[in-house]
Amino acid sequence: MNGILYLLQVNLYLIAFYAFYRLLLSKETFFGLNRGYLIGSTLLSFGIPVFQSDWLKEWLAPQQVQEVAQQLNYQTYEFITATPTAEVISMADILVWIYFTVVGILLIRLIYRLIKTYRWVKNPQNNLQACSFFNYIAVDEDLEGREAIMVHEQIHVQQGHSADVIFFELNTIVNWFNPVAYLYKKEIRKVHEYIADEVASETLTEKSAYAMLLFHENFGLKTQDLTNSFFNQSILKQRIMMLQKNKSKRSALLKYGFTAPLFLGMLVVSSAFVSEKSTQGKTVLERGLLTDSTRTSKQKVKSPIYIVDGKVTSSEKVKKIDQKNIESVNVLKGEPAIKKYGRIAGDGAIEIKLKKSDATDAGAEKNANAIKTVLLGSKGMVMKVEGEKTKGGSIEVLSRTADIKSENAALKPQIVVNGKMMDEQFDLNSINPKDIESVNVLKDRAAIETYGDKGKNGVIVITLKKN
Repeated sequence: MNGILYLLQVNLYLIAFYAFYRLLLSKETFFGLNRGYLIGSTLLSFGIPVFQSDWLKEWLAPQQVQEVAQQLNYQTYEFITATPTAEVISMADILVWIYFTVVGILLIRLIYRLIKTYRWVKNPQNNLQACSFFNYIAVDEDLEGREAIMVHEQIHVQQGHSADVIFFELNTIVNWFNPVAYLYKKEIRKVHEYIADEVASETLTEKSAYAMLLFHENFGLKTQDLTNSFFNQSILKQRIMMLQKNKSKRSALLKYGFTAPLFLGMLVVSSAFVSEKSTQGKTVLERGLLTDSTRTSKQKVKSPIYIVDGKVTSSEKVKKIDQKNIESVNVLKGEPAIKKYGRIAGDGAIEIKLKKSDATDAGAEKNANAIKTVLLGSKGMVMKVEGEKTKGGSIEVLSRTADIKSENAALKPQIVVNGKMMDEQFDLNSINPKDIESVNVLKDRAAIETYGDKGKNGVIVITLKKN
């Protein structure tokens, strides 16, 4: 998975988790659970894109979701690997440079703030002080209600709230372009104060007295933004409202259970980005892949991408193309495929060009004997293109050592190697599959227009790698 796609998924999940929190959980008084949700959902947002399951994709991901995910996957790879003109920096390079420059600046700024906060807590700059930072507590002895304030700050220290603050600061640095990252930081601050206020308010006879304590000498104080300050002006109103709020009913705990389907849905979306792969025991018609009966489960079957008239298309739709509408098929593998389509084509690319007169969407419901399969394995490339039934045969290209043949000798196609037409006695077995850079299959009008009468049975154009 490329970095841009990973970062996009992380921020997509952050937005979804935050929307769920704001709609269902933020007004509940289960402050400990809310804190756990904010931390956990952030960690899951970074972890879910790494977890990708073929099983979830096959059984739960709708075809439309898979297509959008694969298209986004392809577009991001194409954007990253686009080859710029000479001495010109690509847009992807510029964006990456900007991203890491901002990240670097924010990291330096965070380090500076940490050092400044540490010094400030150890040597307060004003007499009226009430804050904590990790294990340090600074509460002025002359403050009214000092006992309650001390309890408040001790809760921050005991529960490690400063670590949460640093964690969400790092989250905003990584996702500095996403406003939701800053909202997460704001929400965790609120929850910290709600937790501490809930315990500290019990030290006074009435909650109203504690609320008045929050107002006491609040305005005009200067605090450090990384500390847990008792006199936090920005969320004073929310703290007082939550302090006076009745406890949430236990039935409200059911809302937290809805996080399970939300999490599952995100796993399905993440799995939709999995490249198409075949599984053991699947036939050509079932999976669109030509496999050996002797292939073991430990051998990895590679999966190319399909490009129909310049558009990335799923193998399921390719199988529905009427073979009569195919003008040409071009197979790329290795570096040529990656250079043209990016790393998503690491397992190869099959370019299909439809006839202009009959060109149809690859998803059209057709009863086709089209391209059955392409497999780019360790021994080379296997491709099969069936010919028209009325001509009584088919063209089969097998670039495997000791396994190259034509299904119908009467319809033997013309072989062209590096631009040179081979005679009928040419043996394809003489070509080492590892030396093949690309294979292009032409048929019907495209073959005849290019190679004349010699192309009437189809043409197999093989380009060898340069030594």
